[in-house]
Amino acid sequence: MEPLSPPILVVQLELAPDTWLYVATLLGVPDIFSGYRWLSEERLLVGLLVLLSVLALSLLGITSVTRPLARLSRAANQLGDDLDMPPLKESGPKEVAATAVAFNRMQRRIREQIEERERLFSAISHDLKTPLTRMRLRAEMLEDDYQRERFALLWMSWIAWSRAPWPR
Repeated sequence: MEPLSPPILVVQLELAPDTWLYVATLLGVPDIFSGYRWLSEERLLVGLLVLLSVLALSLLGITSVTRPLARLSRAANQLGDDLDMPPLKESGPKEVAATAVAFNRMQRRIREQIEERERLFSAISHDLKTPLTRMRLRAEMLEDDYQRERFALLWMSWIAWSRAPWPR
């Protein structure tokens, strides 16, 4: 009977000058690559199925995480164009859902502030119309033509100034 001669793996590492660490171990399966059928069709098929399953589950997980984020991104891009769009779904991962809640709250606050601004300008416009109309009527009733012309020019310049775009 012949002695067994399994392959040995040796690692040498220099720790310091003239000091070496030697590690040697026997390889457990000496003829793993020498046989012609080391990877059978069954093993190849199982490996391929596992790989495809992992890829499919990874793709499913990635899309389920990124879909709410893409929805949030689209809503942020459309916010300036349409403040009356419906609120976002507050679903997805915890962080994305919390961001959607904050986004919906921000959209509602912006809409309320714009409505408040419109009400404010309507009230100011209404409050100014009566005194301005009274001043214009009084100016039209002026007996002095020079004063009436001067006030009309002043009136027209004020109207032009008030309709000019902001900032002035």
